[in-house]
Amino acid sequence: MFLKNTHYHQIAKLYGRECIHPSKLNLDNFLWGDTGNVWQLSLLVTLAKDNDVFEIGTYRGRTTDQLAKVANRVVTLDWDSTPTEDVPDNGYSNYTVGEIYKKNNRTNVTQLIGDSRTINLSKYYNQFNVVYLDGGHTEEMAYNDFYLALNLLKDGGIIIIDDSQWEGVYQAMHKLRDQGFEIPTVHYINYYIKRNKPCF
Repeated sequence: MFLKNTHYHQIAKLYGRECIHPSKLNLDNFLWGDTGNVWQLSLLVTLAKDNDVFEIGTYRGRTTDQLAKVANRVVTLDWDSTPTEDVPDNGYSNYTVGEIYKKNNRTNVTQLIGDSRTINLSKYYNQFNVVYLDGGHTEEMAYNDFYLALNLLKDGGIIIIDDSQWEGVYQAMHKLRDQGFEIPTVHYINYYIKRNKPCF
């Protein structure tokens, strides 16, 4: 047992799964700006296996690529690759959204381009076992993306919210907890189980 990361194992066990060790992942050139915590990525891959995943925040597509290796399908949403105040370039110049999973020819990925606050995703509602939120980190966007994720998620599915230490994400989660949502924090992430009955 990996005692330092027992919380990740406990989340996986809610779904009858054993969290894989990060050494099982191919993490060549895995840089900041994708998923900084490899145990978080291991949990995501564990939960994604043989399931349907929606990701908000494709960026270069490294996390998307890892998910696509094991999931039935991944639908991923991001803006275009033009840096803005909400989406800085984070040191990557001239990147293309999803360039990593595209290079690896992941045929089970659907790329959507748009603003999560305005895009119509109703045709995807109630279809996903896992929704991963790593989009805009302002309070407004993190709050919006959580409610969007609730619509995308099947009953019993799980939302994983990245970067809980960022001020905007932290404030959004605080507001949601005040509204009665049970959203535990585990290291760098928050999570929420829809209907509080894990099943998939």
